[in-house]
Amino acid sequence: CSSAGQACADPDTAADSLRDWTCTCPLPSLGMATAQAAACVIDECEEESANCTTCEKGACATADQNCTDPHTASDKLGDWVCQCPAPYAGDAVAQAAVCAINECTEGSALCTSCSKGTCAAAGQTCDDPAQLRSSLGDWTCTCAPPAQGSAVAEVADCTIDECEEARAECTTCEKGTCSDAGQACADPNTTSTSVSDWTCTCPLPSLGEATAQAAVCNIDECEEMSADCTTCAKDTCTGVGQVCDDPDTLATSLSDWTCTCARPASGMALAAAAACVIDECTVVDALCPTCANGACAAAGQACVDEELDHLSLSDWVCVCPRPSSGVAVTAVATCTLDECTTTDELCTTCADGTCAAAGQACADGNQDHLSLSDWTCTCARPASGMALAAAAACVIDECTVVDALCPTCANGACAAAGQACVDEELDHLSLSDWVCVCPRPSSGVAVTAVATCTLDECTTTDELCTTCADGTCAAAGQACADGNQDHLSLSDWTC
Repeated sequence: CSSAGQACADPDTAADSLRDWTCTCPLPSLGMATAQAAACVIDECEEESANCTTCEKGACATADQNCTDPHTASDKLGDWVCQCPAPYAGDAVAQAAVCAINECTEGSALCTSCSKGTCAAAGQTCDDPAQLRSSLGDWTCTCAPPAQGSAVAEVADCTIDECEEARAECTTCEKGTCSDAGQACADPNTTSTSVSDWTCTCPLPSLGEATAQAAVCNIDECEEMSADCTTCAKDTCTGVGQVCDDPDTLATSLSDWTCTCARPASGMALAAAAACVIDECTVVDALCPTCANGACAAAGQACVDEELDHLSLSDWVCVCPRPSSGVAVTAVATCTLDECTTTDELCTTCADGTCAAAGQACADGNQDHLSLSDWTCTCARPASGMALAAAAACVIDECTVVDALCPTCANGACAAAGQACVDEELDHLSLSDWVCVCPRPSSGVAVTAVATCTLDECTTTDELCTTCADGTCAAAGQACADGNQDHLSLSDWTC
C-alpha cells in the first residue's frame, strides 16, 4: 500500500484472520482493495473536495455546460471536459467551453432565438456576426441591393435613398440631377417600396423644391433676411419706411428689387433706398395733412414747394400772380400791388413812371391787388397839386407859399410893407411873376418887390381918401396941386 501511496488498514487483527488488510486511495481519489494496492479513481467532474486542485468544481455547471471526465484514473488529472448543451456546439478541456451557434443556419427546435428562414422568406440575407452562446438574437436580416437596411433578429425595413444610390440597379434614383443644378437632394421616404419621391431643394437663400426633377429656384430679395443673400434688400427699404418689391423672384434675377416711397411721398430706386419727395403743392392725398390741397389755386395764386424732401413739410408757399406781389407760408397770401413802383408789363393800370416823368411823387394809398387805378401824382414842393391816375397840374402861389424850397416866393415881403401880393399865373413853371400892389387909396405896383406907393390928393377921387381935395379947388375955380405925392404925405395939397 505504502509504495502505492495508499493507506493500509487491517480490519481484523486476529491471528486466524489473514490477508484481510486493505489499501485505500488517498483523498481526493477513491478506491480500496483487499490484500493488494487499490486502483485509485477520481471523477474530476464530481469531486468537489479542497484536496482536488484539478477538479472541475462547477466550472461547467456555472456555464450551463455538461462536464465529462473521460479518464477517471487518479493519474489522469486535468482532462475533464466542458461540453456545450444542444443546440450549441463547443467543448473545452479543464475549462468552460466557448459555446457557438449560427442562428442563421441552425434549425432545431431547441433554438428559440434562431432565424429559421425568416430573412430568406423576405428575400433578405441572414448573417450571425457573433456566433456565441452569450450572443443570442443578434442575427441580422440584410436587404438585397440596391435597397439598404438591416435589422437584428427580424426582417429588415429595406430602404433606398434615391439621392445617394447610384448603382445601375436603381432606375428611379436621382443620380446627380439635383447636384448638377447646384441643389440638394432629399428622399423623404426611403422605404424600398416608395420610389421616385426624391426632391431637389434649392440652396439657401433661394427657395424652391421639385419632385424627381431639378427645382425652379426663387428668391424674394425683399423677404429674405439671411446672411447668405448678399444681394437682398434686408432692411434697406423697410428701415426707412419704404416699400420693397422684387418684380422677378427667379434666383437667376438678382439685385432687381426696388424701394418705393410710402404715400404720400413719391420716389423709387433700384437696389437702394429711394430719395423720397413730396411736392406739397401738387399732391392731393388724405395721407398728407400738410399739403396745400389746392388752397393757393382756389385763390388764383401759384403754389411753390422749393424743398421737396419728404421730411421737409409745411414749407409750401402761396405766391400772388403777376403783377401783384405777396407770399405766405402754408396759407393763402395777401396780394398787394403798388401801382407806383410796379414796372411789370402785365400791369396796365400802373403809373409806369407817369408821376416821376413830371417830377411828381407817386402814391398808392390802397395797395390791395384788386384796388386798381387809384394811385395819385402829387406835386413836389414848393408846388401843390394832386391828380388820380395821372400827372397833376402843379401850381405855386408865390404870394402865399412860405417854403425854403421857393427862393422866388414873396415870403411876406408885400404884407410886411402893408401891400397886397398878387400872383396871377400860378403854374409851377411860371415863377418870379408876383407883384406887390399898394393899398387904396394909394397906387403903385412892383414885380417881385415892394411897390412905391403914391397918392395925388388933388386927382384921387377914392372914397377911402378922406384927406383928398375931392374937387374943392375946382369948385372954387382954382387950381389944385399936391407937391408931395408920397402916400404917407397927406393933407398937403394946395388950391
